[in-house]
Amino acid sequence: MLKENKKNLLLTLPVVGFSFCSNAYAIDVPESFEYRLYGQINQILMFADDGEKSEQFISDNSNSASRLGVIGKVDTPEGFEIGARLEAGYAQNPSNMVTMEARTIDAEFKARQINLHIGGDFGKLTLGRTDGANNGNAESDLSGTTLALLQSPVGIGARLQFQDDGMYGPPVALVLNHQDFESRYDLIRYDTPEIGGAVISASTGIKDDNDVYEIGSKIKHKFEGGSRLSAGLGYSAEMKDGVADKEETYGGSVSWLSSNGFNVSLTATRKVDDDESNPDADYRSVKIGYKKGRHAVAAIYGQGSDQGKEGDDATYAGVGYLYGAAKWLQLYGAYTVQSLDRDGRDYDDINIAYAGVRIGF
Repeated sequence: MLKENKKNLLLTLPVVGFSFCSNAYAIDVPESFEYRLYGQINQILMFADDGEKSEQFISDNSNSASRLGVIGKVDTPEGFEIGARLEAGYAQNPSNMVTMEARTIDAEFKARQINLHIGGDFGKLTLGRTDGANNGNAESDLSGTTLALLQSPVGIGARLQFQDDGMYGPPVALVLNHQDFESRYDLIRYDTPEIGGAVISASTGIKDDNDVYEIGSKIKHKFEGGSRLSAGLGYSAEMKDGVADKEETYGGSVSWLSSNGFNVSLTATRKVDDDESNPDADYRSVKIGYKKGRHAVAAIYGQGSDQGKEGDDATYAGVGYLYGAAKWLQLYGAYTVQSLDRDGRDYDDINIAYAGVRIGF
């Protein structure tokens, strides 16, 4: 229970391109602050074959990495919500970093969320390290299998390299990336109130010492009869040094879940920059699944074009299954094949099979 004792806090929030108010607001802030600890451990046993070598791995699943965090908030009588979040990832042998030669990578804490926010009828304003306005907009997915199958293989086996008669080629992530905008960085972000299931978001900040600008929208809607729709659309720009200058990403995704459990998810993105020697990089994927009770199964096919080099044609195919034993426990497995067609090369496919367990609290 929040105590009745209150302090008077004078709060003024300037926003780039948006003024929350012309005058400072006096807000009655309750004395106590509600908070909770949360986290998860997500481990997989993985087997990979690149055509030249086979290895097994015990890894942390980077599709949804192990983490620990604390989140807190307080609601004021005026209808404002003031909150904070601190979250760190801690992954031993992350599945997006291991290679055939480096199967052991010591865990270290990595900041994921360090931010403050204030929300109300005006929307929500966030300051600190958190998700950019478009993070997840290329990952709309109602299949229930995202732990097993993401829109591209950037989470599992991303650093494994294609082989051509024993000669190393590019890593998977360089040619098969669903280009989900700018992820997390240090920023100021504004989210509008929800209108008809849609929220428009904008953020600007600093990522790898580069200025970043994003705007996008997420839509969630439940139809009469039980069908559901989830979609995301966005645009981002990262101001880089050198010839590339400005790197822009645009696109989005949509997912539909019918009342009988059948579902389909589509993703389409493009990344361009000012370097004329770099081709425009595209990614497309379609995911079809079926969800019934605690069980979910899906198959995916994705294609990356010109991502590593002009003329590259890379494909990603996989099937996955997840069993939701409880809200805090999921068991899952998948099998994927990554292929690369590049002029003048004859790369072997990379085959990956894995099974995992996630425990959340």
